[in-house]
Amino acid sequence: KRTKRMNQRISIIIATDFLSWVPFITICMLHYLEIVDATPWYSIFSMVVLPINSVINPLLYNDFIMKNAATLVSRTNATISRVASSVRSAIVSSNSEEVTAPQNHIEMRDLN
Repeated sequence: KRTKRMNQRISIIIATDFLSWVPFITICMLHYLEIVDATPWYSIFSMVVLPINSVINPLLYNDFIMKNAATLVSRTNATISRVASSVRSAIVSSNSEEVTAPQNHIEMRDLN
């Protein structure tokens, strides 16, 4: 049972590393082969994609988070659902209220 759990954890770590690095390597190869000018992509990958991988890895190595991942995900989903429901109801109620703006008529006059 412990070996199976360890294999799952290693598989998840390898998958997240793969998903983070393969797009970057692909872009680099396309740039090297002069198919794509990837100069602007380097900053996006170095500031967004790769740091996300760096944040995810310690979470994957942490026993507490891995054991309680299902609970954390379900609580997060429940919170997101509540917030989305509140936003939807606020939008519906604001759309159902009839808002009439005052009609200001401004006449344009020659200033000459």
